[in-house]
Amino acid sequence: MTKPWNSIEKIIASLQIIFGLLIICLVFYYNIVSINFILNSSKLSWEDLSFYKIFKKFFLAIINPSLLLISGFLLIKSNIKGWVIGLSMWLMFGFDALLIILNISPQKHIILKNSENLFLVFFTFFAFLIAIVLMSKEFRKKYEPNWKNWSMIFLIIVLFKLFDFF
Repeated sequence: MTKPWNSIEKIIASLQIIFGLLIICLVFYYNIVSINFILNSSKLSWEDLSFYKIFKKFFLAIINPSLLLISGFLLIKSNIKGWVIGLSMWLMFGFDALLIILNISPQKHIILKNSENLFLVFFTFFAFLIAIVLMSKEFRKKYEPNWKNWSMIFLIIVLFKLFDFF
């Protein structure tokens, strides 16, 4: 792999780490604020909550950015697992954003304003662009993916989409 492609790999890995941390912070902030609001309005306390119910409800919101973080660190180390997880996460983010834009998302309660729709179009393009770069000839030469790697990418996407529907 040439020096520019190594730099691109490090940039993508850094973006994955930054996005992973940002999403985790936003998920925790948003959920803690909303849980506090619900608790205050229903006169309940934190002791009345079940950790299992919270984890079950926000499982994907915690696992997706965690996998993005892990794949970023593994991609920095030039590990094929980081490439597989990173590629599957970017494809999944792109497909999720595309489904929301086309209004066929499993989250039917999402209503977008024009500015949010524009952001999602940009994010969809960005996610698919990174996925295309990760699938480029240089990365395939470096990581030499076999049918097991491609099937793992497909399996990760299918499993997360199945969890998303339930």
